[in-house]
Amino acid sequence: MRTSAGELILQPADGSDARQQWMRSLVFKILLPHLFSVLAAGFAVKWAVACALKPLLDLKHAAARQAARPPPGFKLKGFPC
Repeated sequence: MRTSAGELILQPADGSDARQQWMRSLVFKILLPHLFSVLAAGFAVKWAVACALKPLLDLKHAAARQAARPPPGFKLKGFPC
């Protein structure tokens, strides 16, 4: 652009900051995938432990129900009732 003082060059400022781009890249390419992996692993472990312990918990509840009522005709010696 020509002015009375001579040639005037306008150069717009670069609106992008390299540090912001680096941080955005870090978040989207590294942190989010790792966070997703940790959450998925946590749910997988919780599900696997629940599936593995289900038979033992069922057995525990069945034994507790069985112990709560004595078999018919069962009497302890030395007790009046």
